[in-house]
Amino acid sequence: MRRPIEFLLVPDSRAGRKVRRELANRRAWTGVLVGQWEGLLKRAMTGYAIPELPDRPDGLAAALGALEDAFWSKSLATSPQETTAAVARAFRELIMSTDPATGLAGVNPAAIGGRLRRRLADFRRLESAYPTAVPAELRAVQELLRSDRDPTIPLCVRRCPGLPRLTNWQRCLVERLNADSRAGTRELGRTLQDVLDSCLDPSPAAAPGTALQALQESLFEKHAPAVPADGSVQWVGLRDHWEEAEIAAGMVQELLAAEPSLSPSQIGLLVPDSFEYSVAIGDAFGLAGLPLSGLSAERWKRDLGREAVYNFLHCRQKPAPAMALAVCFSSRLMPWPRQVGDQLAQKVMDGDLSPRLPDSLDPSAVAMRELLLAGDDDPRSLSAALAEFSRLLNGGEAMAMHVGRASEAVGSLRRQLSGARSIDWFEICKLVKPELITDGPGPTFSLEGVAVWSEPHEAWRTVRHLIVLGFCEEHYPARASRQAVMLSQELTDLENRLGLSLQHRAERQRMARLRFRRQLRSVTGSVTFLVPHANLAGEQVRISESFAFMQRTVAGGSRGLLAMLDADTDRARIRNLAVTTAKPEGPRRFTPSDSRLQLGRDLLTLGSAGPRPQSPSSLEILMLTPLGWLLQALRAEPREWRPDSVSPLIVGGIAHAVFESVFSPGKPLPRTDEVESCVRAAFDTVAAQKAPFLSSPHWHVERRNMATFVTKAASFWKSALDTLEAEVIGVEVWLEGTWLDVPVRGKADLLLELGDSSILIVDYKASTSKKRHAVMKRGYESQTTLYRKMAESGWIRKLLKSRRQHLRPEHSGKRTLRIAYFMMRDQTCLSDSAAYGNVENWREVEEDPSGRALGLIRRNLRKARRGVIELNAPGDRKILEKSTGLPTYAFDISPLIELLAVEP
Repeated sequence: MRRPIEFLLVPDSRAGRKVRRELANRRAWTGVLVGQWEGLLKRAMTGYAIPELPDRPDGLAAALGALEDAFWSKSLATSPQETTAAVARAFRELIMSTDPATGLAGVNPAAIGGRLRRRLADFRRLESAYPTAVPAELRAVQELLRSDRDPTIPLCVRRCPGLPRLTNWQRCLVERLNADSRAGTRELGRTLQDVLDSCLDPSPAAAPGTALQALQESLFEKHAPAVPADGSVQWVGLRDHWEEAEIAAGMVQELLAAEPSLSPSQIGLLVPDSFEYSVAIGDAFGLAGLPLSGLSAERWKRDLGREAVYNFLHCRQKPAPAMALAVCFSSRLMPWPRQVGDQLAQKVMDGDLSPRLPDSLDPSAVAMRELLLAGDDDPRSLSAALAEFSRLLNGGEAMAMHVGRASEAVGSLRRQLSGARSIDWFEICKLVKPELITDGPGPTFSLEGVAVWSEPHEAWRTVRHLIVLGFCEEHYPARASRQAVMLSQELTDLENRLGLSLQHRAERQRMARLRFRRQLRSVTGSVTFLVPHANLAGEQVRISESFAFMQRTVAGGSRGLLAMLDADTDRARIRNLAVTTAKPEGPRRFTPSDSRLQLGRDLLTLGSAGPRPQSPSSLEILMLTPLGWLLQALRAEPREWRPDSVSPLIVGGIAHAVFESVFSPGKPLPRTDEVESCVRAAFDTVAAQKAPFLSSPHWHVERRNMATFVTKAASFWKSALDTLEAEVIGVEVWLEGTWLDVPVRGKADLLLELGDSSILIVDYKASTSKKRHAVMKRGYESQTTLYRKMAESGWIRKLLKSRRQHLRPEHSGKRTLRIAYFMMRDQTCLSDSAAYGNVENWREVEEDPSGRALGLIRRNLRKARRGVIELNAPGDRKILEKSTGLPTYAFDISPLIELLAVEP
């Protein structure tokens, strides 16, 4: 018989690297392979001349859906992908714990009862009725065990006990391979087994009697004698993973400087299997000029292809969410320039749901815009739209991969829609939900760099010094996942009653602890554990659960084992800490001059030859926060995207537009019994224009409540207009005038001529009167006076003359001007003068409603003319809201307002 190949079975690729290095250091070898289970299976199939079996990833999914009345049926209908993944894992583990000659058919469910009996019976039905549901790996093992051929290339498998842990099927195959190879060469086998054992299950490598040696020997063991802490181990508490990477790089520099004979390859980093840690370590060590070996170079990328298709589906499902439209318009795969897409997207988020394209774009851009704005209610039209959408995508060479992923997603959607009678939007959107894409090469290894170990893998090199990063909860060991299909007690029942050995969560946790201890055993000198206070989301975290076991093994004395980096007394006892020699400088002390900006120019003339017109709203912002006023004038406020919501802005906009339609000039007021029908008709039209999402069933309650509120307000307002004998002479009318030589321009919601010939300017507010009334009584209501100032500048006569309208002929002379707010939420009118007639819920404010407000505005206007902007003080938002009663939405213009707040 041909000499067998000695196959050394290892648990992962990092362990294989360590074994190969050890073999190479001893001598040259022939006929020896090192690999994982997948490599062993492939070699065995080649040796026994068994062709590769095709694996059908969709075979199990199809079988799960076809098997009726199974325990997973309801879950599969709700969450197909998640359910398929969980059942596939349990199915594989269960089969591989049985006798490979019989599989689940040899298991008798009658020995157990209850929920577990039904699950086992359903798995047996699945295996029997749908053989293709069994993974190709398991079918390959069965073919190998059933084969009566002699291997052309025998395989002798050697492994370290428990590493890796083998299932019953895997163990049977290893026994078959070893039997056919007659267990290889005994003398050679002893040498190879020694190499495997020393590499995969090393003995403690630290100096005897040290704290590190105690951890390597007794960590996680009961009744281990405690040893005092020494220089071989230390625990350092710090801020987060960014600071961990910086501290680790500094410690490596200090170690290399302190030990001239030490090379970077004799230092190791043990890190969580996390993209964020890889990025932080790569950045910090790159800036420090320190080479790394074993760090993954992968980076996460947005799944732009599936993201575009996913949002396109939401665009076609009318009413389309504004954010879905904006994401599609700004996608880098669209057939228009990036800048154009960003501008279109911002228009959508600003309320224009049908933005126009620049005239210079080609027909493909026009066709894409029409696709995004149209909708579907038939599977065939949606399938055609998807095909056209895929054809029009164009991101250039840089986006070719994403366009390809979009095309694949469209293909799967069209297959799903083929033959469908209706569109199940929820299900088809789930099919193309964006995924996480990793890009870049895998880990690169070198002889010279600092060794980077990953938490879920074996150590691949012995080092003198190790720095463990991310030593916090859910790491070292990582928390083992639960079996989603069967409970822990059910797994125990399968083992005790049926002899099936499945891996429990507790067993996986124990194996993870042993791996962590083996990682520590690959260190000969010292270990530093870095403990972050916050996780990747910025939330506070606790130290790793292993620390409690370490405290039983290493005694820290009165000061404890953990040294905090930000504590002076603790910092002094942290070893190998890189400390800057430069003297730190504290922040500059603020002086009263820091509470204002000196810009050295007239800020009222920004972008114009003379003073720019101000609105009553902008002057109110100037009163509350001059910096917010300046940022708005410069158009420097942030443009935020928010999902559709019934915000005060939406409610006010719809209510204003409905009132504008129902109470408009040139037509008689509706009769009292017509108000409700007029409001409902106007509401439907306005809501479709300003907030189309309200027509979705998800917003039924909000839409109904809003319509009811607007109807009640309109009914009351109709009664008030009748009492006032009012005639509507203008809606959404611009008022223009001057105040303190500053042009003031604002829009009045409603202009009325009353029965006593007076003119009433009305401003609608979709809120209650309580807060507005308090503001007027305190003298901080600036808009009433500003409306009056604008109107008194001769504007009313000019307006009426320009529109060729006339006041009632029975009245002549100067007209009385009135200003009022109509508070829609509680149907109350607020004004600075009494109403004509006896109007219900009309509240007159006898005090000057604007005195204090105009004083503050006047002061800030003078400063703005000199180029001075007073910054707000900390806490101004609450202080101003309490003292003035005004809502402080102005502070939301930009986070800079409160970020730059300075004590005067």
